[in-house]
Parts: sequence; structure tokens; C-alpha cells
Amino acid sequence: MNVFAATLSTQSQDLAINFWHDLAIGVCSGIVSSIVASLIFLFIIGFGLRPKISISEYISAYTDKNDMTSYKIKIVNQGRFFGIHDLSVGMSKIYSLDSRGSGRKVNVTSDPVKLRINSLPNLPPKSNDDQALYAVRITIEDSDFNPRLHTDRFGNYFRVEVSCRHGLSGIKAHFTQDFHNSQDFLKPGQFEHGKSLKVVI
Repeated sequence: MNVFAATLSTQSQDLAINFWHDLAIGVCSGIVSSIVASLIFLFIIGFGLRPKISISEYISAYTDKNDMTSYKIKIVNQGRFFGIHDLSVGMSKIYSLDSRGSGRKVNVTSDPVKLRINSLPNLPPKSNDDQALYAVRITIEDSDFNPRLHTDRFGNYFRVEVSCRHGLSGIKAHFTQDFHNSQDFLKPGQFEHGKSLKVVI
């Protein structure tokens, strides 16, 4: 009888140990799975569901038959599945100023540059659509716009800033493109149609 009781007690202890062992493994597995799922979700949100756009590194300068020159920048929605909403576009002249008494240009101020379009409700996702509605060319309408004079002296430059929201997640992102030297960024001609950011004559 004592042997039977001892055997039963041992089996009960084994069952209890196995129960707590399995429970611990289950809890740990659940925690690890939750952490992995959260990391995957954050990765998708952080990288997959953020706006993806490109701002041209060139400013096109097209001169028509009346000898009138128009300057444009181009923005392309690089997202293949979702559009982007609430685009806000701005351009500024950035001035480098002499720091008082140091002889170095460290202080910065800016003036806005007038654009024909400062906002857009949306841009569709990039596709093979012949109309290329996922891309937009924006005309610079500032009567004082002189890229050679402004950027080729004293380290001054232009900056284009674009903010927008992802069409699905609503995540907002901010993009900038600087134009430092007119010999590098000012291109005669017009932007190619579609997703290309090249300027052709």
C-alpha cells in the first residue's frame, strides 16, 4: 500500500512538473510570437506604409519660341500600391550669412520662392498609365528667380520641401531636395514624360 501511494505521489509530481513545464513553454512561446509579430508590424508600418516620393535633382529650363524661359521641378509618387494625399510643396532661397566676428558663414535665413502649385489633394500610385497621373511638374513663377546668380555666389542655395500622407496608413512624411550649384542642377529642356526624372532637350 505504501508502495502504491509512493508511486501515485511520484506520478502526481511528474504530472505537475510537466504541466508547469508545458505552461511555461506556452507562455514563453506566446510572448516571443507577440514580440515577433509586433516587430513585423512595426517594420511594415515604418517602411512599407510610408509615403515614397522622388523630387527631381534637376530644375528644367525650357525656352519657348518667344524667348520666354520657364523653370520646373518634378515630383513622382514611387509607391506601387497606394496613392499619397495632402501634398504640400514649398521652395525657398537659403542664404548663408557671415557670423558676427568669426569670418565664417554659419547663420542661415530664407525667402520663399513662388510656385504655381503649392498643394495637391493626391497623387495615384505609380503604374503603367499613359497619363502618368502619379507624377507632377511644378512651375516656378517667382519673377526674381535667378538660379545662376543665387547659387553660384556665397554658398547660397535653393531648397524644395514636400510633405504628404500615405493613402492607407495616413502616416505623414517630409522630403527635401537642395540645389547648390546651377552648373549641376540647371538643365536646359523639359522633363521626360512618366516616371523618369531626366531632362531632355
